Amino acid sequence: MHQTYGFVIGDRQATELINSGDADRKDFETNAKRLERRLASIGLLKRLSDACAYVQNPFASEVR
Repeated sequence: MHQTYGFVIGDRQATELINSGDADRKDFETNAKRLERRLASIGLLKRLSDACAYVQNPFASEVR
């Protein structure tokens, strides 16, 4: 979302703002956690055993 639309949600994308002192890292970490919880609550997030989380479109057709 950051590269395509310019959205800044997590602290990794906000590095410039945080380093310049214009933003707080904790706020961006909280935003990322909230987004992950929200995506999980509506069934769009799949967490694997290696602790990676993937956004999954349940309406996409399967590739064969």
